[in-house]
Amino acid sequence: MGYVDTVWPGAYRRQVFKKVGLFREQLTRTEDLDFHTRLRKQGYKIWQTPLIRPYYRPRSTWTGLAQQYFSNGEQVIETLSINRPAISLRHLVPFLWITLLGTLTALAVLLPVMRILFYASLGVYALVCLASAGLIGLKHGLRYLWPAPFVFPLIHLSYGMGSWWGVWRLVSHGHEYNALRQSAPPTLER
Repeated sequence: MGYVDTVWPGAYRRQVFKKVGLFREQLTRTEDLDFHTRLRKQGYKIWQTPLIRPYYRPRSTWTGLAQQYFSNGEQVIETLSINRPAISLRHLVPFLWITLLGTLTALAVLLPVMRILFYASLGVYALVCLASAGLIGLKHGLRYLWPAPFVFPLIHLSYGMGSWWGVWRLVSHGHEYNALRQSAPPTLER
């Protein structure tokens, strides 16, 4: 595959941890993003290869999937406050999407002409979800075709709402993040 900015799950030599520090266990959903940013800052590169085949068991329920992505969204905001370079635009897209939907909803209530933009944005999103589901169905089998149009909105809405919850927690409980923000990453005993 080649060089990437982050990878799940990675394998590292002991000397990498000595130089970069350990994973911040307080970041339960984004510890890899934080670690890989520090790793790249020290001059290391991350190589992803198809020769290593990890196995992942996804959440077995819709509720479990929603909870996972809500937590992911919340942690992205927390990580953004601790290690800004660890978070890229792709991590903020669901947050921005929820913000846009909320803004368009409010505008559509206040200004009926804005309903066109609101429905158009939902229509474009639905078409992209359906097209993506079709591509997944063609590539991996038709059994994946039916859940995808439901999974995408669930993931994006949960993640975006989790990000907003993260913003709320940061604003209302910012002092809790100060200690983590000011502390160095954990290190190996040398």
